Amino acid sequence: MGSVQTDTLELPQPWIETPCVHSSALSKIAGCNIYLKLDILQPSGSFKSRGIGNLMVRAVAKARAEYGPDANVRFFCSSGGNAGLACATAARQLGYPSSIVVPTATSDYMVAKVRALCDDVYQQGDNWAAADKYLRETVMPSPSDMQTGSSGSIYPVYVPPFDHPDIWDGASSIVEEVATQLNGAHPDAFVCSVGGGGLMCGLMDGIDRVYGVPKSADSPPITKILAVETKGADSLMASASAGQLVTLPGISSIATSLGCVRVAEQTYSWLKQRPTAIHPVVVSDAESVNAIVRFLDDTRLLAEPACGAALAPVYTPVALSSTAPLKTTTLLRQKLGADMSDVAWAEQNIVVVVCGGSNISLEILAEFRERFGV
Repeated sequence: MGSVQTDTLELPQPWIETPCVHSSALSKIAGCNIYLKLDILQPSGSFKSRGIGNLMVRAVAKARAEYGPDANVRFFCSSGGNAGLACATAARQLGYPSSIVVPTATSDYMVAKVRALCDDVYQQGDNWAAADKYLRETVMPSPSDMQTGSSGSIYPVYVPPFDHPDIWDGASSIVEEVATQLNGAHPDAFVCSVGGGGLMCGLMDGIDRVYGVPKSADSPPITKILAVETKGADSLMASASAGQLVTLPGISSIATSLGCVRVAEQTYSWLKQRPTAIHPVVVSDAESVNAIVRFLDDTRLLAEPACGAALAPVYTPVALSSTAPLKTTTLLRQKLGADMSDVAWAEQNIVVVVCGGSNISLEILAEFRERFGV
């Protein structure tokens, strides 16, 4: 898995380079070149290992630089599930304890996975925001307890699930890997799921760093992003429609890992800065479940519905136009290639970030299939 070099020490790297593979099955459905960035293979089961791991490694390096190798680091994370699992996974590898707070909506199945890695897990609040408040106000030590970070006192590290530059920087490594793995082929677009937007922010940072910054906000984008949410967890689309950051009243989607009632300010800022590059889209829970069922058949990989959101545009048929309702295309082409000829669309290279997620099993999938008739 490798290690991260700092100025004074090496630390284990809690994430891995994942394959980016061409999928003949999905390419045939989409009518263009579909590449799958398989972050479902990360140590924690999701892309969260990149950003969360990057933040935690940097925090440990900082603590040791300030207080020496015996700094009493402890990680504190609030999460809908996958970020907490990434935190607990990385904390074990780095050799430090962690405390995780998840909402009451988090499934028993997911909570059990986190508890298997972390002895200090709490379920509080109806959503992530409420869980985060409980973490900050009740679980984390008060300022008076944060003395020197040395033996006998705690050096607390707050680990947010998506809203931190170190998290975005870790997620941006996806673009760097893809640039190498595509052997010179340029990705015309990335497709990603959006909860709070940490992955999207990382992709935007990586695209700017690897492929260059557009001359202006209205310049043709070098690489687009299709930012996908599920209905009932669509805080980015709500903000885009309102022209300002919007806080949803609650989360009603089964994709609880996308259950953020308000995206990060940086997520919305990217949308405002690059209106031609970022294309928000919302899919239904049923479309997400259909996508993970078909993806399982096509690849033998099982992803949770939050990841199914990113896969759904490939599998979801839509009417070609209002004048030809019986002729269909895919949601992916409608959003990214509606004005292209078939020949031009066939040459597009689209990278779908298979972000993974651990809140799924065959039993849970069977329940979703029955519920949505998939």
